[in-house]
Amino acid sequence: MPTAGEIDDRAILGIHPAIPLPPDADSSLAPDLPLYIPRDVDADLRAWVTAHMTAGGFLLFVGPAASGKSRCAYELARSMLADWPIFMPSTAKQVTDYFGTNPAPGRLVVWLNETQKFLGSDGLTSETVRHILALPWPVIIIGTIWPQSYDALIGAPGAELVKSTQDTREILTMLAQRKDLLPGFTEAELGRASSLAARDPRIAEALTEAAPPNLAETLAAAPDLISRWLNAADPFGAAVITAAVIARRCGHPEPLPAKVLEPLAEEVLTPAERSRVTPHWFTDALNWARVPVRGHAAPLTPYASTPGIVDGDQVSDVLVQHAIHDAAAPGHDIYAETWLLLIEHATPSACQHIADAADGFRYGYQFTVAETSIRKAAETEDGLAMANLAVLLREYGRTAEAEQWLHKAVEAGNSNAMLLLSGLFAEHGRAAEAKLWLRKGAGLGDREAMLFLGAVLAEEGRTAQAERWTRQAAEAGHTDAMFFLGSLLWKQGKSTEAEQWCRRAAEAGNDDGMLNLGVLLAERGKNAEAEEWYRRAAEAGNTRAMANLGIMLTERNEAEAEQWLRQAAVAGNPPAIAFLGTFLMNRGDSVEAEQWIRKASRPENVTVNAALDSLAKRTKHG
Repeated sequence: MPTAGEIDDRAILGIHPAIPLPPDADSSLAPDLPLYIPRDVDADLRAWVTAHMTAGGFLLFVGPAASGKSRCAYELARSMLADWPIFMPSTAKQVTDYFGTNPAPGRLVVWLNETQKFLGSDGLTSETVRHILALPWPVIIIGTIWPQSYDALIGAPGAELVKSTQDTREILTMLAQRKDLLPGFTEAELGRASSLAARDPRIAEALTEAAPPNLAETLAAAPDLISRWLNAADPFGAAVITAAVIARRCGHPEPLPAKVLEPLAEEVLTPAERSRVTPHWFTDALNWARVPVRGHAAPLTPYASTPGIVDGDQVSDVLVQHAIHDAAAPGHDIYAETWLLLIEHATPSACQHIADAADGFRYGYQFTVAETSIRKAAETEDGLAMANLAVLLREYGRTAEAEQWLHKAVEAGNSNAMLLLSGLFAEHGRAAEAKLWLRKGAGLGDREAMLFLGAVLAEEGRTAQAERWTRQAAEAGHTDAMFFLGSLLWKQGKSTEAEQWCRRAAEAGNDDGMLNLGVLLAERGKNAEAEEWYRRAAEAGNTRAMANLGIMLTERNEAEAEQWLRQAAVAGNPPAIAFLGTFLMNRGDSVEAEQWIRKASRPENVTVNAALDSLAKRTKHG
């Protein structure tokens, strides 16, 4: 593999093509990449890389199109990891295959530009990512993603998830370290741009033509791309661009095939324009849409996996983002008829992605579109699509039909459907059948089923069996099973092994494992290390860890205690609510203290009221 310092191909890296360099410019300037304008976040990014050079990690840049995510990531890799080999896969399968075949040891950068393309029903699993990050040599994964894509992929809190969605949420929220890149440039960044303008005429032009927040967009020819689309000399070409934007917004993966774009483009045309179409109208319009506006920046770019055979086109994400944010832009509003037309011409595998996108739009016809799309995939005997369809049907109260599809998914070999069947039966009071399906799933090696079966058996007091199934799931790499096994062992007095399993979960990035490890360490008097794990879990968003950390810090009267207690209290954590009230009362803020104490003393917090004295004496149990 080449090293990160050897890669300089803008297209391979996924960096937007820039406005062209004038012919008389300094020959030392790179024709494809303007001089890099240092960003305010660079120092924080370098600190992160320094801290992860030994153990590795996953750094995820989150920001809108043309905000400089890929360029910022590239400059970071080139400056800090220049001599590290860089692996630049194009599919999730390439990642899984590479790390599943005992790769040669050694430090490595994995470049996942547009990370959303590597996630989903046929994407990376959390197990694969954990395996990569747990290798005995450092692997640093660098990814980029839009904020809208990030929010859509993690889903609504508490929503029922099939396995692929669980994996995606865990990868994005637990395994990746999110770093946001704002779309506009700050005053400090604009000052750095001004100092570079004398050397690079592209930056000088962008500073002259752009409003201050749009410097990166101007460098990426965004105004020219948008103008080509909205002020098109060729209405048929504009219709093809609109069709590509709609298909992308509806979740169709790239490249976008011509057989998908043509019917959508025809739908976009006005009746008068349809009357003027020729037999070759679509081919001519497609070629027009592929013409660059400046330099190499074009609305559509053909993509070929095999030389000479075009698979489809990629649409500039500048245009997709414009359609999202501008209510007057073509493709901003997408109607049910358009969705259904897209589904009709999309492949079954593409329909799974379209169903996910439909779920994120929350239109009144959302269920119809999502069901039509996922049903097309399910009818090809795809077990995952069947399970997804069942989850959708269950959400809308069609329980009997959901059960039928889950049985079909089981027959198609989808073990996660057994877990979903168990949940469906448990919800309707059919406990024996629920447990039966958990046992079937666990017997086939499904780690989730093993964990849930262990939890059920533990509730029944069958500790030995609960430990056996939970241990199998933990040994198979399930981090939730690791910390749950630690809890089971702790209750049996096996404190040393309990700590080992909680530590394994914590070191794998499981925030509940971090919390439990902190509790176990505090029980054993290792308060400094306990505080460290509480802090790591709290920074990962674990509200119970926030409460524990805040309570622990109150013993030392540290001002930071209020910060963590307040975060946990706002999130509804009962011990944090009670201790925040006490903390504020001791500080003399009696009015606010009374508000929190009253909230803690409500009937629904009766367990908190009974435990306050005990908690005050044993803060390590917070």
